Amino acid sequence: MKFKILALTFVFSLLTLTNTFAQLSKKHFIPPLTYAEEGNANPENQYFYISTPSNKDVSYTIKQIGFPNNDFNGIVNSSNPEEIFIATGDSQLFVDSRQTSVVHNNKGYIIEATDVIYVSIRVLAGGGNQAGALVSKGISALGNTFRAGMFTNENPQTNYLNFISVMASEDNTEVTFDDLPTGLEIKNYSGTFPISALLNEGESYILATNASDNSINRDGLIGTLINSDKPIIVNTGSANGSFHNGGGRDYGIDQIVGVDKIGTEYIFVKGDGSDGWENVLIVAHEDNTEISINGNGVSSTINKGEYRLIEGNQFTNSNLFVETSKPTFAYQGIGANNNEFNQGFFFVPPLSCENRGKVDNIPNIETIGNVNFTGGITIVTNKDATININSEPITNFSSSGPFDVDGNPNYVTYKVINLTGNISIDSSDELYCAYFNQNGAASSGSFFSGFPSAPEINFDTTVTSLGNCIPNVTLQAANTDLFDSFEWQYFNETTTTWETRSTNFNYKPLESEPGKYKLIGTVNCTGATFESIEIPVSLCPDDYDGDLIIDNLDLDIDNDGIINCDESLGDVNVSFLNINDAIAIKPNTTVDIINISNYTSNETSNSITGDIVGNFESIINPVVDSELEYELKFTQNINFRFTQNKNRNHTISEGEFFILKIGPNNKNVTLLDPDDQLLIDTNFDGEFETGITNVSASEIHFKYKNNLTGASSTFEFLANQVNQFDFKHQSSGLANTSKFNGNLQLTCFSLDSDGDGIENMFDLDSDNDGIPDVNEAFPQPSSLSGIDDNLDGLDDMFSDLLNVDSDGDGIPNYIDLDSDNDGIFDSTEASHNLDNDFDGIIDNINAIIGINGLADSLETTPDAKVLSLNYNVANTDDDTDFNFVELDADNDNCFDAVEAGFTDSNNDGVLDAVPFDIDSKGIVINNFDGYTNPNLDYITSAPIIINTPFEDVSFCENDIDSMTIDTSADSFQWEISTDGTTWNTITDNSVYNGSTTTTLQITNTPLNYNNNKYRVILNKTGNACTEISNAINLTVNPVPILKPNPELNQCIEVADTNTTVNLTLAEQNISDTANVTFEYYEDLNATTLITEPTSYPVEVNIQKTVFVKVISEFNCASDLTTLTINVGQTIRNNFDELQPPVCDDFLDADGNDTDANSDMDNITAFNLDKTTIENGIAPPINTEISYYESIDDRNNSLNPVDITNFRNDITKNAVINITNGIQFPIYYKILSTINNDCQGLGQFYLQINHVPNANDVPKLELCDNLIDGDNANGIVQNFDLESKTTDILNGQDPALFEVTYHLTADDANTGNLPQASPFTNTIRDLQPIFVRVTNKTTGCFTDHTSFNLIVNPVPIANFVEDIEVCDDNTDGSARNGFSQTIDLTSRTAGILGAQDSSTHTVTYHRSFADAQSGDRPLVSPYSNETPNRETIFVRILNTDSQCVNAISNFDVIVNPEPTFVVPTTLAYCDDNLDGDDANGIIQTIDLDSKIPEILGTTQSPNDFTVTFHNSQADAASGDGAVASPYQNTNANETFYVRIQNNQTLCVNDDTSLELIINTLPDFEVTTPQILCLNDTPLNISVENARDQYSYLWTDENGTPLNTTSLDNIDVVKAGKYTVTATTTNGTLCERSETIEINESNIATLEQSFVTIIDESNNIGSEDNISISIDTLNNDLGPGDYQFAILNQDDNTRIPIIGFQDEPLFENLEGGIYTIIVNDKNGCSPDTTLEVSVIQFPKFFTPNADGSNDTWIVKGANQTFYPNSSINIFNRYGKIVAQVPIDSQGWNGMYQGKLLPSDDYWFNITLIPPANSNKPVINKQGNFSLLRR
Repeated sequence: MKFKILALTFVFSLLTLTNTFAQLSKKHFIPPLTYAEEGNANPENQYFYISTPSNKDVSYTIKQIGFPNNDFNGIVNSSNPEEIFIATGDSQLFVDSRQTSVVHNNKGYIIEATDVIYVSIRVLAGGGNQAGALVSKGISALGNTFRAGMFTNENPQTNYLNFISVMASEDNTEVTFDDLPTGLEIKNYSGTFPISALLNEGESYILATNASDNSINRDGLIGTLINSDKPIIVNTGSANGSFHNGGGRDYGIDQIVGVDKIGTEYIFVKGDGSDGWENVLIVAHEDNTEISINGNGVSSTINKGEYRLIEGNQFTNSNLFVETSKPTFAYQGIGANNNEFNQGFFFVPPLSCENRGKVDNIPNIETIGNVNFTGGITIVTNKDATININSEPITNFSSSGPFDVDGNPNYVTYKVINLTGNISIDSSDELYCAYFNQNGAASSGSFFSGFPSAPEINFDTTVTSLGNCIPNVTLQAANTDLFDSFEWQYFNETTTTWETRSTNFNYKPLESEPGKYKLIGTVNCTGATFESIEIPVSLCPDDYDGDLIIDNLDLDIDNDGIINCDESLGDVNVSFLNINDAIAIKPNTTVDIINISNYTSNETSNSITGDIVGNFESIINPVVDSELEYELKFTQNINFRFTQNKNRNHTISEGEFFILKIGPNNKNVTLLDPDDQLLIDTNFDGEFETGITNVSASEIHFKYKNNLTGASSTFEFLANQVNQFDFKHQSSGLANTSKFNGNLQLTCFSLDSDGDGIENMFDLDSDNDGIPDVNEAFPQPSSLSGIDDNLDGLDDMFSDLLNVDSDGDGIPNYIDLDSDNDGIFDSTEASHNLDNDFDGIIDNINAIIGINGLADSLETTPDAKVLSLNYNVANTDDDTDFNFVELDADNDNCFDAVEAGFTDSNNDGVLDAVPFDIDSKGIVINNFDGYTNPNLDYITSAPIIINTPFEDVSFCENDIDSMTIDTSADSFQWEISTDGTTWNTITDNSVYNGSTTTTLQITNTPLNYNNNKYRVILNKTGNACTEISNAINLTVNPVPILKPNPELNQCIEVADTNTTVNLTLAEQNISDTANVTFEYYEDLNATTLITEPTSYPVEVNIQKTVFVKVISEFNCASDLTTLTINVGQTIRNNFDELQPPVCDDFLDADGNDTDANSDMDNITAFNLDKTTIENGIAPPINTEISYYESIDDRNNSLNPVDITNFRNDITKNAVINITNGIQFPIYYKILSTINNDCQGLGQFYLQINHVPNANDVPKLELCDNLIDGDNANGIVQNFDLESKTTDILNGQDPALFEVTYHLTADDANTGNLPQASPFTNTIRDLQPIFVRVTNKTTGCFTDHTSFNLIVNPVPIANFVEDIEVCDDNTDGSARNGFSQTIDLTSRTAGILGAQDSSTHTVTYHRSFADAQSGDRPLVSPYSNETPNRETIFVRILNTDSQCVNAISNFDVIVNPEPTFVVPTTLAYCDDNLDGDDANGIIQTIDLDSKIPEILGTTQSPNDFTVTFHNSQADAASGDGAVASPYQNTNANETFYVRIQNNQTLCVNDDTSLELIINTLPDFEVTTPQILCLNDTPLNISVENARDQYSYLWTDENGTPLNTTSLDNIDVVKAGKYTVTATTTNGTLCERSETIEINESNIATLEQSFVTIIDESNNIGSEDNISISIDTLNNDLGPGDYQFAILNQDDNTRIPIIGFQDEPLFENLEGGIYTIIVNDKNGCSPDTTLEVSVIQFPKFFTPNADGSNDTWIVKGANQTFYPNSSINIFNRYGKIVAQVPIDSQGWNGMYQGKLLPSDDYWFNITLIPPANSNKPVINKQGNFSLLRR
């Protein structure tokens, strides 16, 4: 799967304290609501309203919790807010209050947008009598501490319900509900107070109380303290409820903010309601909270959780000012009129100078869905502020105010009514604005401004597809009205300081500054500054070739048609066997390209291990913020793929997450997660998001979405051209060990074939032959298509042909210097003329090559990353192949190798070599010649082409004819062969002419030339090769043989004026040659063709001649011959008698019995009495008579007929229509048998009588009956056959025709056995009847019409079993024998059996009579009227035949459902059978053990089947039965029980079984631990115990170590100690953990262990001064030791930080050193030893720069050498200084004078203390004094 990748989008919000527009945010949370299940509190239509001040389109997503693939998406702008219908009734928004006090993971919403939006909820309820609304507070809703408020419900009703709903914004959020009064009855909850719930992100929990349950419930939830350890969102209120004491009610709901955003001063604007519900509710958060009203001093004091209800009569000037001594939560009830049914409920913001600006906008203020309300707003603002509504002064609207506020003169209030549409309000100063609306008894509203909020940041991208990355992104401050000034800051990693980059609203980061940014906002009225989180902004991912596929995903980075990996050395495995020295060997070398493998961890028990194929396992253990980091640095740029180990599964440990980072920071790593398996923290705010399937950044934070098997993992991280890989395994609140199994592969390792320093995958010409790789990989003249449908970076034109190796020598063209092995370099065949030394590469290439690997002189734009070639790669013949891959570049059928002048003896186009072989560059070796300057004939196109096919020819005998070859050759020689093997050259002679031209002529072609073969030898100037044409065959065809003196004699009647003859009658007298044709001409020259030879006009009694050409089948003709024509005359002899009439027959025109039969076509068969007819004609003797159907046939002697057996041809007959038929003549001719000169003519008549017309009629149908006692035998006695007569005649006169009916076709034909009516069928079910219609006058009849008698069967009502149903409790009883859901139609299929349900209608009736008549059919579902058993009668109607069955019946039986006993809870202790004893999972839970208890004592387990299910729906359907033993998935589970009566199959699913897996003791131990022998005993203990447990300690032998419960013990020796904890809450569950104790100690270090190599014992060793500790021959102790040294002279330390494992320090400078030995196991203190390392400096520079200003012996002091002598001399041996051992050294002065630069000598004796084993040091030498 391919993706076009966007750079990582960072979405974040500023972390700040206060500002307006909390409601305006990019992210909103809507916890679910609930309602009273009684009365009219039920929710109805519910809507989202979304708006924005932005005039640009803002995209939003409404995520339905628990339904990740069912989001709502939309777009809003300032002109087009959106109303989104949610649902009616229980929905994603509403939870039935009977389902409260449980965790919900599929309710509520999270809304996210690309810019800030308002989100509000509006709800209709109670049949339109209630309405409610809340406005989301956006990010400001997030908090940790809240106090609830709602209606006080002074007159409780059953449909008054108060609630608190919370939603978690992070996983593992612990929420506590406290300060709950004793006696409070919380729905569905029976536990103790406080109440706790553990929620994951998006999960919610609702507390609800019904006011009518008891007096405490009336207002007991008010003041509830809601605490959480992570930010949550709270909705609170009533549905329904009231602030008054009547019976009215309304919805009062809102979203509130946390204690960090409340205040001490509030102003309330009164609505239009009565004082009884125009109330203010103040809830205290701290004790001793004083309340004053309208500046009149303290009126009351309340403690935390208590509330004060201020009645409406306290309002003055339509407003109320409340001031409190400590921050409080403020709520307001507001009314629309004097009806208690109209109440709203607001959460009210405190006063703050930071709350200013604009509400833009409140959408559709007057509507909830399609219901119109009266809309309005209330406003609190500063006294002198200017207020506009929709950019117009407030006075233009129905407003009241401004009203002063008693007790606070700085503010005024307004109220505006009758508003419609989208409302925008702005103030020149502070602004607190709420909206309200009212319709009938329904009111709603909420505040749209006035709460603290964090400003948020938008991103403006230049190219949307590239995402939010540099240079494509501009950072923008959202909500610019919130702050007075801004400052963008950038973190400089070099100086480790934050630096100012801009003070504008927007900032575009520089390409040179990818990294971390933050935004500082300032509010002047308080001076407060607010700082965003740090946001990393990456450079846009590299796209080398600019194809919009980033390099990390681009299969072809340089668009050359070659996949990157094909241009590489392949993949490289990383070996993690030694995690501190990972190895990756460069292919074909022994070079390791990893130079740093750095593993760090904050916990010693964490680890990374791996194998040799790139797999590694990272493990972190549960300590505070446990983490590790593993970093690899490479010596060169690499590409990698990082995935999950396919052989290892991942199990999520809560709190784990991972970071993948690459270097350098101008590069990106890309995550592809096509199956959405990971969660990504896109903005590094700690929130990991789903749905991020591709992302690119310099670092990516991720965690697993679900447990994932290695085999099914599909995510991968890809990076290109990076040199650093950094993997971090981190955690927050980790409870269990976390493991990650990864695989790292170095992919497509760098290859530079031509050694120009540019990797092949970036090199446009990888072999420096001047031909771009794209032309070599795809060696055809074409341009890139620019199409990449699968977005893999490989142009789609390469989908079928990639990285071609044209000559098949194993060297792909793109690195082959001779791609076709023809001995001509590709560089030469390309014709760029830049390889003049003929070595296959461009001359002096390294001097002219660019960064893209292609010679600049060949580019239109040098160094372009996308090919811009300024020459055309040669393609001489303009075909689909370039010259360099074509063996015949000029397409002249002569190989380039030959035309170039090289050797190709086998004529295969490839350069000859013995043996044939090629080198690594594709050049032929062992060759005789080639690879020099070629003869240019190879690109001189001189093809020898036969333009048209040279094909066989045919000549006629004795003709002069020629054969021609059409060719481009310019030299020709014809050859002949008689056998096709031996060929002879033809020369011109008396037979042949043109033997060296394109045309060969043959004169008087002899017949014996037949099958001669001819070919042509072809040559052409410029073509070195000779072509021989194909051979053709000559066929010589003979001419026809003629008879001598042919004649034609003809006789014509005297009366005939059309005197014509048929010349073709003479053809037998002209030639006997077969298969010839004859042409007749008027003249001997054959110029006038006789076109109608069969009717050639002549004159009688005059001889005439015509000329005839006889043509063979091969079109060879003889010379013309003369035909003589003699025409005589005769007289007509007329007979004219009518022969006996014949009826038209029922055959086709040809007399065949086919589909074309007709007895109305006037065609029939005649069998005439020839003797009688010819006796009537009376011809003379010696004559014969011929008969014809037309005069033309007779005249031309064509188509004579045999009158004794023929069918008339109606098309020739001269028809005369008569009554009942037709007449027509037959013509005859009388011919002499002795002489054909004369003939006699005449005719007689035939008559055909018409047959009657019998019309087709439909079948005759009756239903079977019982007349014969059997209604199923298919026999009926009363068919009326004559009912069909009228239809058969179809208008013909019945008086003229007789219609009879017959049982067989033969009877119909003969007229035998006609049948009479009423008729009884003799064949059951279906019987054909054959019809005969006879013309009473002519006797002609028709017998080919028939119809069917159909006896339709009556439907069969199959007997079916009785219907047994279970009593369904619909009528309130499951055992009274009645059911309202009986499906009678369930028996329909059985009753019908195999009968077609589409043609049979089944109805059911309560009585037999109704079933017979079809009256009062019963409708399913059906309710029985007789308890327990009732009879049902069945009727079946065949809708096609309308036949009805004999009536049948069955019974309906109603069985009772089973009973049950509510089972007790099934409890287990967690175990370790699955390897985890803390997951609440048990594999062997015996659910079946509860079956006897559930069935009770009255029902036998043998008679019932009891199953357990995970849902009520499954229990009802019987699906998904849980097998026992069972493995649970949650610690607390509910199973829904299904009891089924095995006999009646009736089911009861009304009970459930609770399963509880009691947790084992939850505690931790640290193991292994170190016992330092210098610090005993070691106390080991239980850690982080989650509860009170009893403990027992034992040693590894099982011996108890304590007699009373202790959570710790002291140990003094190594071993394994086990602590077993047992719960004390009655479950007696226990868990054991073992602590391994290992011994260690501080090191023992003595002087004798140390070896020092310095200038005291090795003069000249200044480059190899060292200190070593011999740990092999000396026992430092049982610990694991590491070493460091400290130079006390300059306080330098080796290593600078930490320690090293090797006890050797080399390349030191002289000095006093402290050796430090540290125990890795942590035993302290470190062991130290001071040593002296002697060094005599070679120079010093006394210039007072603080460096080398004196000459002093390094490593010598009074302690190590108390008796010492150091003397310094000049070159003349004069002593110039004596230096004390502990002095600063010699400063280059002698007797107060500066000595010059020169060499000086020293003589030194260093004497150690007497008790030292160090030797005396006597040294002499010299050094230099340098003055600079």
